[in-house]
Amino acid sequence: MILDTIHRLPFTPPEALQPWRTDVLDLLMDLVRIENEENAVLCMKTIMDFQRTYQKQLGDQVQPFLDLIMDMFRQMPKAVKDTFDNVATASGATPAMPSTPSNQNFQSPKPMSPLIPGSDPIADNQQPAKMLTKGMQSFKVLAECPIIVVSLFQAHRTSVHKNVKLFVPLIKEMLQLQAAPQREAHEQAKSKGQNFTGVSPNIKNRVAFGEFVTAQVKVSASAHRSMEQQLKIYTDYELFGIRPQGIRAAVDRFPTTSTGNRSAPAKGLSQRKIRS
Repeated sequence: MILDTIHRLPFTPPEALQPWRTDVLDLLMDLVRIENEENAVLCMKTIMDFQRTYQKQLGDQVQPFLDLIMDMFRQMPKAVKDTFDNVATASGATPAMPSTPSNQNFQSPKPMSPLIPGSDPIADNQQPAKMLTKGMQSFKVLAECPIIVVSLFQAHRTSVHKNVKLFVPLIKEMLQLQAAPQREAHEQAKSKGQNFTGVSPNIKNRVAFGEFVTAQVKVSASAHRSMEQQLKIYTDYELFGIRPQGIRAAVDRFPTTSTGNRSAPAKGLSQRKIRS
C-alpha cells in the first residue's frame, strides 16, 4: 500500500516532491534488492518516474541505478537454473520469498490490491502467505529494465561510454541463457535431424518460461536500439552477431498461448535491418 501511494504521488508541481527526491530514490533502489517481484516492479516504475521528472537534479543517482540493473543481470543464470533446472522446482514453483526476508510468516500486500467488502482480514492472515519470486531474480522485473536503460542513456549521454562496455557481456550472457529441459529438447531433435520449436514438456512452469523469453526479447531489442547509436565505437563487441539468432530462438521458444509476444519480436526482426 505504501509503495502504491508513492507511485501515485503527483509530480505537478515538481517542487512538491523535490526536497525528498534523493531520499525516496535511494529507498526505492534498496527495496528492489530485497523485495518480491510485484513490489520490485512498482519500485522500478516509480524510480523511472522520478528520473524523468528530476532528470537534471538526479544525475548522481543514474550510476547507482545502472549498477542495480547490472546486478540483476548477473542474477539471471542462477534464476534460470533455480526456476527450470532444479528438481525442487519441477512441480512449477519458482524461487520465492516473502517480502520481508527476516520474517517467514509475513508477506507484504500486493500493490493495488483493495480490501474486498465483507472479507475478514484476520481470517485471511491465517491462510498461508503466497510466496513470490525475489525481485532481483525476477524475469518480470528484468523485462522492465531494457527500456529504462535506453531512456537513461538518452537523457545522460556522459554515462553511455562507460556503461555500454559493462552491459554488453551481461546482455550477451542473458541472450544465450536457456532452460536445461529446453536445451535438451533441441539437442535430441538435432540428433534426429529435426528442428524443435515450442516449449519442452519437461518445463512445468510455463508462466515463468513465458516471462523469461519475453525478458530476452526485450533485452535484445532495446540493446540493439541503444547500441546501434554507438556502433562506430563498439564494433568489436560482437553483440549484433548474436541478436538475430537470439530473436529467432526466443520466438521458437514462446508458448503458443503467447501469441502477442510471439508476433512482436518477429515483426520487429523483419522490419529492422540486420547488420551482418
